Amino acid sequence: MNYKLIHDKIICRAKNRKIDFYTEKHHIIPKCEGGDVNGECVKLTIKEHRLIHLLRYKFTGILENLYAANMMKYSDRERLFSVASKLSHKKRKEKNPEKYFLDQRICGKIGGIKCRDEKIGFHNLSEEEKNKARQKGRETLVKNKLGMFSDEYREKHKKKLMKKIKTPDNTFDSMKEAAIYYQVSPGTITYRVNSDNFKNWYFI
Repeated sequence: MNYKLIHDKIICRAKNRKIDFYTEKHHIIPKCEGGDVNGECVKLTIKEHRLIHLLRYKFTGILENLYAANMMKYSDRERLFSVASKLSHKKRKEKNPEKYFLDQRICGKIGGIKCRDEKIGFHNLSEEEKNKARQKGRETLVKNKLGMFSDEYREKHKKKLMKKIKTPDNTFDSMKEAAIYYQVSPGTITYRVNSDNFKNWYFI
């Protein structure tokens, strides 16, 4: 089967049409293949978008296209609902920031469990493909010195954990102490200190 020919026909059709229902923006040369973030895009339907990434995986062999296609395995209704729900996020965030962030944390856990149980996205890959993805992530973090695997990050994070923090409830001798008190991760404490939504949270 000529996967590239099918791919090119779908892209060509998308360039020369106008549709008035929900579409998704797709980079003709995906970013995972070295495409420019500001490169040429087309509007595709939900099913077309997933199919395009599957086709590109077939004729390029680039695994990231398969990851992208797997992440699009939600039904049309679920994905359309998620797009519509984004419109209410700003209002909910402005109305009650603390409740909003708590809800988001719970949603993340629910979504993670659903993906694991229904084998969506990353969880749909074979163990070999998962290990390749993990290894690539570790290499990127070390290379860019952005993650927990670099000595520079660990030293910086260690110093940050020892900083004293003032919150509306109390003064804490360290970030770790505050995280235990609020039953959240130290990263959440850092976010609150740096966020405009939590005005009474700051380092001493």
